[in-house]
Amino acid sequence: MAYAHTISNRVYRFADLTTLLAKATPERSGDQLAGIAAESDKERMAARVALADLPLRTFLDEQIVPYEVDEVTRLIVDTHDAPAFAPIAHLTVGGWRDWLLSEHATPDALAALAPGLTPEMVAAVSKLMRNQDLIVVARKCRVVTRFRNTLGLPGRLAVRLQPNHPTDDLRGIAASMLDGLLYGSGDAVIGINPASDSTAVLGSLVKMLAEVIERYEIPTQSCVLTHVTNTMRMIEAGVPVDLVFQSVAGTEQANKGFGINLALLREANDAARSLKRGTVGDNVMYFETGQGSALSAGAHHRVDQQTLEARAYAVAREFEPLLANTVVGFIGPEYLYNGKQIIRAGLEDHFCGKLLGLPIGCDICYIYVSPRLACLRRSAMVPRAARAIRRESSSSYPGDPMPTKPDDVLPHPTSFDSTERLAQIKGYVLNERRTPARNLPVVTPHQTIGPFYPHHLVRPGDEDLAACDVGGPRAEGEPMEIVGTITDLSGKPVAGALIEVWTANAHGKYSHPADHSSQLIDPNFKGYGRAITGPSGTYRFVGIKPGAYPNPGYDNWMRPPHVHFSVYAAGVMHRLITQMYFPGESLNDIDPILNGIEDLAARASLIAIDEKSDLGRRYRFDIVLQGEAETQFFIER
Repeated sequence: MAYAHTISNRVYRFADLTTLLAKATPERSGDQLAGIAAESDKERMAARVALADLPLRTFLDEQIVPYEVDEVTRLIVDTHDAPAFAPIAHLTVGGWRDWLLSEHATPDALAALAPGLTPEMVAAVSKLMRNQDLIVVARKCRVVTRFRNTLGLPGRLAVRLQPNHPTDDLRGIAASMLDGLLYGSGDAVIGINPASDSTAVLGSLVKMLAEVIERYEIPTQSCVLTHVTNTMRMIEAGVPVDLVFQSVAGTEQANKGFGINLALLREANDAARSLKRGTVGDNVMYFETGQGSALSAGAHHRVDQQTLEARAYAVAREFEPLLANTVVGFIGPEYLYNGKQIIRAGLEDHFCGKLLGLPIGCDICYIYVSPRLACLRRSAMVPRAARAIRRESSSSYPGDPMPTKPDDVLPHPTSFDSTERLAQIKGYVLNERRTPARNLPVVTPHQTIGPFYPHHLVRPGDEDLAACDVGGPRAEGEPMEIVGTITDLSGKPVAGALIEVWTANAHGKYSHPADHSSQLIDPNFKGYGRAITGPSGTYRFVGIKPGAYPNPGYDNWMRPPHVHFSVYAAGVMHRLITQMYFPGESLNDIDPILNGIEDLAARASLIAIDEKSDLGRRYRFDIVLQGEAETQFFIER
């Protein structure tokens, strides 16, 4: 089924549900790499509006990965709980978003709803959520699991302890484990990421962890993060396994790349539960996921990476794990390019996992690898990957390595250093878009502006926001004056600081070509100004009190009247940006940007003080650059 929405007389069309979801996804490099991302902000917004109007039932009728070819899709469809879905079955995606943010979405209601949700539904609604919305809803979800202790209780944070060692040395691991325990880590799990695939070595690690936990009566559980088939062999050998670890993805084909399927996971789950090592519960599975895993395996079916990540949670949910861990950004900047994309992805993953009833944790990573090291890293992964996908016909489990023939032997990773030679390796599929042909440029570092910032950048009349020319006609609206003092940590005035301000006119319209809103334009309104603080650190602007305006997002929430401030000063490494709000405005109480500041005193410092003035209204807005009373600044990206 095709979908469409019109913006500015242009019709944006989306061929099917898969395309609609991809185009509505917040910008990220992985979808751009796959060639499925929105080509512009307008197309992304059109997709979101079309998605908001989509009935939730659509996700039960139209599958983004065909049912016939994918066991993950079959799992999602066949286990869907229709009675649990019934309370929201009449809603659209946008209507469900509003419901989730309302008082009706209580922890009990969300827990009852979880079995009736599909991963595509939760991925879709997350694409309509602001970051604050994702946090608010996820915070209301309660997912509690148990093994040797209880995880997920309100007000408690559980932390994984991972005492790895490059040679799996037991003494080194024990020392790291002790160090972590002294910091209070490890209540979620003590998990080792081993260097070896040897069952004997893995078994010794598990036994050492079990001995420490039992001897000192530590209320936690252990896990060795090896392939599920290795763990099953250890269980057969009588090794005291607590948890079974496995990486999972959102498509059958991607999971085959991990050497697993649903039947194998069920067998492992049953085997671990049969040991009955949990003292307060029997949640024995530990899963890891990560946006981009299906794309990196060439198994994404042209589905965006965030929706595929949510489908991985459906796999994990089936086995009632103790915990699932999303490793955000681990694959590299090809999939999540920068901090903004990583933060957004982490919040999406946490939101989607909790909404689906999954005990989800986040492991935030960011990896930059130079092209040469990328070649070596990928080549080093080839032999291990080859071992993971080879099968021995007589094996009890998939994943056993087949005997290699001479022509199967891969060269040592240090024996080549070019993409051309990498492309010749048997079984290695080179993705040239992931292997830059040249080194990336070094980002120029920040430095202080120094004490001699040029004053002549400020010209006569720059302090007046209400007239385009000195002595010219003035903009309509309520006249105002803004005054204040800039001080440092010790209260000393900061002289010579450059202050830039900009604001909307009385109708809520900015004098900027990017403001495409329908608010009225005032031809006499300049809307921006500059000033240099004097010896006493003071400044002054005159203008027109700005009007409120709808935020140019999909939901058009109203921003209260405000003035943007930018400050440069000697010794300041970055431009400092903040906003001044007006007292007595009812919209102040519900503005998510202002109320995103949790400290009430800091929030109040952004509301100007109303004073009398010959111009009508004078607002005092003092700025503190450092210290406990520091004015709240936004970080410029």
